[in-house]
Amino acid sequence: MKIIVIILVLVLSLGTLQAQNSKLSNKKKIISTKQYEWNYSLAFGASFTQLLTNSIGKRSMYVQDDFNPDPDFTGSPKPGGSFDGTQSGLEVRMTLYYGENDKYKVPFGLTYTFFRAKELLPITTSLDALFANSYDMVSPYVGFDYQIKHFWKGNVNLYAGALIKANILFNHEYSRVLRNLNDPEYQGGNDKGSKPIAFRLAPELRLGFEGELANDWYLNFNVGISILNLIGRDGERGEFLTNQKISSLGAYVETIENFEFALQFSLLFQYRI
Repeated sequence: MKIIVIILVLVLSLGTLQAQNSKLSNKKKIISTKQYEWNYSLAFGASFTQLLTNSIGKRSMYVQDDFNPDPDFTGSPKPGGSFDGTQSGLEVRMTLYYGENDKYKVPFGLTYTFFRAKELLPITTSLDALFANSYDMVSPYVGFDYQIKHFWKGNVNLYAGALIKANILFNHEYSRVLRNLNDPEYQGGNDKGSKPIAFRLAPELRLGFEGELANDWYLNFNVGISILNLIGRDGERGEFLTNQKISSLGAYVETIENFEFALQFSLLFQYRI
């Protein structure tokens, strides 16, 4: 969340910086859609995803039956994905502008998110288990944004909008490796696997800032709330982001796919054409 606060402060500062530059040059900047020949923008940058609430995808990958019958065991009673941190990605976007002073925007683009997680489970003083879980998710999208407020002096605008994303989850790899600290050659109890590709439709409601840096270069920051798997859930596959449908010793089997709520935000460098 600190990243979001820092980015918001940066974007809100754009208006002040632009106003100061305008005073120094003693020139009045005229903003209109006519100054751009084609009236669209291209953008690229970073995107981030943070799972919310009591997400199955955030829970520990190891469960009560994994090597440790201790009643004080702190693992999850159900296998999870261990994606409890912010997951990073890349984004490209094209935005079309319509209406007076670019009041309406139609963005479409693509995000590529890297879900990566690792866990270490101590079993005894000399034995532990290493868990790894990874997915890739590519998400083409299209949406509609509405300009709420335009700050003329700094050429910064506040907008709200909605997207529909096609989340394609693929390239899953899960592994569990037992490691004996006293025997580097030890091999035993290892496991690996993967889940099939998943296709889900996901809506997103978002709020963002778009501010000019210089010479038609803009900084675009937006944050939104999404349900990553609203449409297309499949109980036969199990949960959306977990490491396996059946726990290691078979104590738990996934039979449904719960909603995965997520906070998604992007920081893009944008060029108006």
